[in-house]
Amino acid sequence: IAEETEQEVTSIDTVDSLPEDAVVLDIRGPEEEDMNPLEIDNVEVVHLPFYKLTTKFGDLDQSKEYFLYCDRGVMSQLQALYLHDNGFQNVKVYRP
Repeated sequence: IAEETEQEVTSIDTVDSLPEDAVVLDIRGPEEEDMNPLEIDNVEVVHLPFYKLTTKFGDLDQSKEYFLYCDRGVMSQLQALYLHDNGFQNVKVYRP
């Protein structure tokens, strides 16, 4: 059963460096973001809290690749898996 479960889990790419045209989605809640804003030189950072991601992601430009960011990487991994399961393949996790 464990082997079957591992095979069913989709692997989400995690990166520590970003391509030039990257868009980072900061999915932390507003309080976390206010306490420690995410700013990356020459990279577009969009603030989209995790609880709005499932309803708003489809409204984003789907020709772009999105890199989800959260402090520990757990929430971004879970959200990326959810988006992949719903047909969005343009999502990765950003872990600097």
